Amino acid sequence: MKRRRKKKYFGPVLTEGCGFKEGGTMKLIAGDFKKTGTTFGVVDAIPVEILGAIEGELVLVEILKILPEKIVTSVTEILNPSIHRVEPACSYFLTCTGCQWQHIDYTYQLILKRKFVQDEVGKYNFFSKNMVDNSIPCDKQLNYRNHARFTVRNRNGIGQVGYVNSANRQFVKISECKLMNPKINLYLNEMQGNMKDHSQVAVRAGEYTESALIQPDLSNNTKLPFRSGQTHYFEKVNHREYRIASPSFFQVNIPQLEKIITISNTLLEMNGKGILVDAYSGVGVFGSQFSKYVDRVIAIEESSSAVSDAIISNEDLNNIEYLCGKTEKIISQITEKIDYLILDPPRIGCHPEVLETILKVLPNKILMVSCDPENMMRDLNILSKDGKFKVKNVIPVDMFPQTRHIECLAFLERDV
Repeated sequence: MKRRRKKKYFGPVLTEGCGFKEGGTMKLIAGDFKKTGTTFGVVDAIPVEILGAIEGELVLVEILKILPEKIVTSVTEILNPSIHRVEPACSYFLTCTGCQWQHIDYTYQLILKRKFVQDEVGKYNFFSKNMVDNSIPCDKQLNYRNHARFTVRNRNGIGQVGYVNSANRQFVKISECKLMNPKINLYLNEMQGNMKDHSQVAVRAGEYTESALIQPDLSNNTKLPFRSGQTHYFEKVNHREYRIASPSFFQVNIPQLEKIITISNTLLEMNGKGILVDAYSGVGVFGSQFSKYVDRVIAIEESSSAVSDAIISNEDLNNIEYLCGKTEKIISQITEKIDYLILDPPRIGCHPEVLETILKVLPNKILMVSCDPENMMRDLNILSKDGKFKVKNVIPVDMFPQTRHIECLAFLERDV
């Protein structure tokens, strides 16, 4: 999945002549959390984004960046701490900005994430905020990610590995990332100081396998004691092994993915018959996990590498058909009655033509998986506003502890 680009600001310049300077300090009372995962205060009618605060806290902050629309700051001292504040596990917290919420106790993180989803639900009069279930917690709040993208900076002939601070764009050299699988941190330490000819490196490491994928090929560096440049790696989900090629998308938190599969199976109540369409199917996880509950699975995926992975991984399953192409082009060509439909689109949500086709063919049950609650609710509103479908469940699943990000499941049924 491609990273989302920040939206450009075209509004009035709110900070012109404000008198503040980058590197200066100010005292603020932190307001509510926004979708950025940060709180905001106000000084002289200027919005001030506060990294590392919790709503209601009185904090001393340093000014990191003055933008046309806001001042970006970071907490340097807590003058009146929240009851939800905890000590961050990582020494780079607020420096690398990869985590937004290590300073918040985990129970409250789950409450905030549910509220984020409820806020999106509340934008539509047709829905009730009460339809949003409690967030499904993650058993591991650290060391859960199987995929890292590191930045490499050449300093004095030494290739340092780390992250780029999203607020001030400064490079931060790190010795470990608390979110990453420990195997990834081992690779990180081997690479540190030995990467001068590269600008980025991506590392994937299996949660339930010893397999790894490291790109680009670093074999010209004889100081590194591990293999790199692999074209694919292997991971297990519910004991089933999948091949994942370098270009193929795969979820970063496997135990939570397994929870999503269990919840989805419960919601869909497949009876061993009928047709399941797995749209935006990736390497074929949902289709293969559910193939034994239906007569036939039709999997649709645009990425040719992911389709190849799926065919190889699931060659023992003879009731799955893989169709390579855009979901909006292929789903309208399916002539059989769709009993169950799984939608796992990219962050931007479903293509409008996909939604149009769904409203024509009217599958009995729909399960939508989304990493963007705003776009998910937009799509759910389109599907349900004319009464053809009813949204039965919206379930936040915490795939990304210590961050503002939340995965969501939505379950719809034909409203007959």
